[in-house]
Amino acid sequence: MPHSTSHWKKLLISTLICSMLTGGAAFAETAGTGAASGAAGTEGSANTAVGGSVSMLFSDVAAGHWAEKHISKLSLQGIVKGNNGKFRPSDNVTQQEAVVMAIRFLGLENEVAAAVMSFPDSFRVGNYYTSYTALAFQKGLLEQEAEMKAAAADTSVDWGSKPATREWITKLVVRAIGEQEKAAALSTSVPAFHDAALADSSYNGYINAAVSLGLVNGVSANRFDPKGLVNRAMMATLLSRAEAKYPVNYEGQAQGVISAISDNQITLYYADGQTVTYAITPSTMIFRFDSEKASTLGSLNAYTNAMVITENGTARYIEQLDANVLVETVTGTIGSIDLASGELWLKVGSGYQSFKYDGNLVIANSSGAPLALTDLQEGSTVEVLRDKFRTTPLVVKIIVKGAPVSRAGSGTITQIQAGKITIQETESSVTWNVSSSVAVTRNGRPASLGEITAGDKAVFEIQNDLVTKLDVTATGSQKLTGSFNDISADGKTITYIVNGRPEAKFIAASAKIIIDGITNPGITDLAKDDELELTLNADGQVTQIKVINREVVMLNNATILSYVPESKVLTVADSSGKPHALSLSSKTRIDFNGTAMAVEAAGSMLVKGRKVSVGYSDSNAIILKFVFQYSGKLSGINSLTNQITIRMSDDSAVTLPLESPTVELLGKTNPVLADLKTGDSVTLLLNATQDKVVLIKVGQVVQQTVSSVDIAANKVKLTSAEGQTSEWSTGSAFTISDENGKAIALNQLAAGQVVNVTYEGRTAVAIKKVAVTAGQLVAVDAGKVTVKDYTGQTVVYQMDNGYQVMKNGASVTAGTLAVGDRVEIRKNTNDQLIITVNPGLVKTYWKYDAAAKTLYTTRSAVADRYMYTILPETVIQSADGAKLDIQNLKNGDKITLYLYQDKLLEVVKQ
Repeated sequence: MPHSTSHWKKLLISTLICSMLTGGAAFAETAGTGAASGAAGTEGSANTAVGGSVSMLFSDVAAGHWAEKHISKLSLQGIVKGNNGKFRPSDNVTQQEAVVMAIRFLGLENEVAAAVMSFPDSFRVGNYYTSYTALAFQKGLLEQEAEMKAAAADTSVDWGSKPATREWITKLVVRAIGEQEKAAALSTSVPAFHDAALADSSYNGYINAAVSLGLVNGVSANRFDPKGLVNRAMMATLLSRAEAKYPVNYEGQAQGVISAISDNQITLYYADGQTVTYAITPSTMIFRFDSEKASTLGSLNAYTNAMVITENGTARYIEQLDANVLVETVTGTIGSIDLASGELWLKVGSGYQSFKYDGNLVIANSSGAPLALTDLQEGSTVEVLRDKFRTTPLVVKIIVKGAPVSRAGSGTITQIQAGKITIQETESSVTWNVSSSVAVTRNGRPASLGEITAGDKAVFEIQNDLVTKLDVTATGSQKLTGSFNDISADGKTITYIVNGRPEAKFIAASAKIIIDGITNPGITDLAKDDELELTLNADGQVTQIKVINREVVMLNNATILSYVPESKVLTVADSSGKPHALSLSSKTRIDFNGTAMAVEAAGSMLVKGRKVSVGYSDSNAIILKFVFQYSGKLSGINSLTNQITIRMSDDSAVTLPLESPTVELLGKTNPVLADLKTGDSVTLLLNATQDKVVLIKVGQVVQQTVSSVDIAANKVKLTSAEGQTSEWSTGSAFTISDENGKAIALNQLAAGQVVNVTYEGRTAVAIKKVAVTAGQLVAVDAGKVTVKDYTGQTVVYQMDNGYQVMKNGASVTAGTLAVGDRVEIRKNTNDQLIITVNPGLVKTYWKYDAAAKTLYTTRSAVADRYMYTILPETVIQSADGAKLDIQNLKNGDKITLYLYQDKLLEVVKQ
């Protein structure tokens, strides 16, 4: 496999890259006991334990330690070593340990044994460190005169055991990279830090040179902290991060492109054309470039750059190095496929192109379902993903966009719709159209589609994208029938009669009741001798109770003719004038403008001429509503008869005369009847005599943003997409729900929250929170995208229910999405996925005010915005994803700012 050439001048140019000399988690050191004795110490005895976390390498570094990633890697590379199984992450790094680290980091340890040098009595280092220090003097990493003089000036502490300071490390770095002349030229200038006087003047030139070269910054905008000390975990972190910019080869380490991943193997392609597969075990440590925490194999993206450290063919450490997916996409039509030579000919534009592939080729349809090469057909429209890392590029994936699919499979049926069926296979859920001549069997017997239920397991066959055969092999649910008898007092058990014998079943907590004609019926709406169809889950609990022998007939806009309280008989005339005598009882659901009433309390209101809506079965009144308004979908307006017709939720129609009605329509000034459209959701308010419509409120759902929440006043302010703000009282009639429709309190809303607002006319009556994810695309696949948000969480969005991609204010195709794009993803009011690409603001960095936590950029025009608040959640990183401290930025740096709702989420140094 290929190896990179190391050179000693790469030393700590990487070690102190940017402001890793800024304190905090900035340094890393090879190891060392810190003892001046002749013992090998931590730098002399490697800890050979291997594990899935650094805690298995060193007992005093717990899994999840902030430097786990870096200590793990450097330990396996042989740069840091422990003593008696301990790493001592909080111990300060001594000067002799820093020298050992530098030598090992540069790959010069094979020259240590030959390094011989006599030290004066005042210059003392541990026996183990003598040859390392001698080699550092010979290579020019240490200035002999200055170090000998410093040792002689303070003999109370051995030179080697003295803790390394920031100024000392800075000098070591500058000399290591051969910039002594620059340091000499800048030695007469005092460093531009408020605490520069704390530094020995002999270090001034080195500090100035390191800052001008972009190697080091201060611990803040005005402080360098020259005498500050560095602990071993910090040193390990610094050297580890340095390798990203200045790679050095170590035994068993290689870097290439991930060309294949499985549960127990990873394959890397190297620049010399070699492909090597490594075994993965439960103890393999896995990390990503954009996280300090241990990760999983599933988080690695194929076709990205990665580094592995191996032993005997087993990967002991894997790290994805960046987010750059090294593939290109070509769309065309299949001309021919040569299976023998592994070659695909694709018509692209007016000509044909050849594409090579190998046995690792992945093929799927547009829904993500896997296909075989034999499923590909000439003339099919495909999207080909071809790698960009091989000398002879290979196709790594083919997505069939327009070819009919024919195959067999098995899975669990999750949803059944008109003409469609959704089947969950091992790795994907796909919705297929069902052939009108589909052959259905259930446990070997002929069956119909109507007998199939969600949860059934089935073997299926697909011909030309149509399900042609379904064989249900295991039942997901069971249906029973019987006559309703009773419900237990606690409501947890239902008793029904089958063949004259009582049977009892437990009722699931979320059981659904279905009675035709009744909206949201409950258990109390069941009547004795109702014929029931019970649906049982795998545990034998009732999940659905459906009344199958009675139907509730609704009489909308009925007129009361009489009511006899003694017999509780109500007589009404329907819209055609036909009378109906109905019996009321304690089970009759009576609604007065949203308030439930007992039949006794409603008796005085059941007067002749009053308008009501009543639902009945046989001659029993099931539901009774006093009419103040009607809500439904607009069917039409007859201008000749001056009538309006709507269709209610129970599919019944109501036709009412109009009395010069006012129309309320959000966003429309002085709307009229002509502004109404068939299918609009409307609420019709009646006059005092309940016989004519005087007000029509058009219902709409619009997406808005919460501006503020006033808990004390029980009010919320909303801002529309046009920037208009309105305030609403959230009383008992106002509903607030979360993304799943569950009721929540007002205090669970916050400024900036995106919500779907339901309006009746111009009045807001309900708010539903909308889930919004802002972050970076880490994967773009057929039918789905994966986003890592700014909290580090990964979210997968399926795009099979429709989507829209917006970029720079215009709608674009999903093919323009790329890994690394910053996006905001939400669903609109029609449940369609909206993916908005955030291009970021390209700016030039000026300065940072730590006290005000404000980042300043230069302006090209007076009106340009140049001040941005740095929030605790603001991410600051380099273009390759490495985390940075804001002090790493310097005047003139090109940066990209990513904002969401005017909050600065990310700063990327280019």
